[in-house]
Amino acid sequence: MNLTIEQKRLDFINSELGYFIEDPSRRSVDKKGDCYYRHPDDGRPCLIGKQISDEDYDLGMENDAVGCVDKYVWNKLSKDIQNLGGDFLSSLQRFHDSYRNWTSTGLSEEGEYTLNGIKEKYCGIPRDNIHSA
Repeated sequence: MNLTIEQKRLDFINSELGYFIEDPSRRSVDKKGDCYYRHPDDGRPCLIGKQISDEDYDLGMENDAVGCVDKYVWNKLSKDIQNLGGDFLSSLQRFHDSYRNWTSTGLSEEGEYTLNGIKEKYCGIPRDNIHSA
């Protein structure tokens, strides 16, 4: 079955972001709220860091808020992940990195609202239908 790009993006949100929504302590953030591709203490990956193999990861990725569409990081992502689109992945990275979107048990109200906007924009799901997606 050939999935549309919108369905592939929704699947990515549900599986990859869902992993962090299920247990926000899995996020790769320090006590100050800074996010890492791989946490320096225990190697815990962030949303985009999970998409980078151990062989392709290096500490240089952690410099100066390098985004996933920066060539340095982008080239470490698989073609399947790249095919989801740079704007989509950047939106998810910003979403994942923002403390405002999270509580200790899942998404905040603001996080739910923002994620619904991402689903609407990149997955073609009208906000009226988000709860069922």
